[in-house]
Amino acid sequence: TRFGPLYASEVVPSTYLLPVIENKLSLMSAGRVVGGEIGGAYSSFQHNLLNNLVEIRGGNVRGAPAVYGARAESGRAGYNSVTIKGGDVDAAVVYGGWSNTGTVEWNLVDISDGLVRGDVVVGYGNALVSANSVLITGGVIDRDVVGGGGSTNVIANTVTISGVSAPFTN
Repeated sequence: TRFGPLYASEVVPSTYLLPVIENKLSLMSAGRVVGGEIGGAYSSFQHNLLNNLVEIRGGNVRGAPAVYGARAESGRAGYNSVTIKGGDVDAAVVYGGWSNTGTVEWNLVDISDGLVRGDVVVGYGNALVSANSVLITGGVIDRDVVGGGGSTNVIANTVTISGVSAPFTN
């Protein structure tokens, strides 16, 4: 059992604004994370977070406020992904990419198995949120699924659901 937050890479403010690229956090069948955020990359400064990955292939996530491919406070979040291929993910929200003031583009949430007990939002930000995708081919999501969200310029985001059936209630 690991108590969060848990990031593959966490970058602190510095005068060097190099991008944070290709970090990977994997949770396999025996893993268990309780509380705290889970992410491929996090920056509280102006770093661009690119091509980071969270992969969940079993195990349990309990009480996490969020699972992020990448979370940038003011930099760009692009080409990040969260892949869920099994397990029980109890997180308020699963984000592919998130940025408070930077662009959020080309992020992916791919769910093919498992249980997600929270919202799935592939891209979220307060600047341009574009070309983000959710792909669901299996598993159960018990809350909302959103391709892109934010306060301005949310365009060309997609949600694709195939080969999945779900009960609908009024």
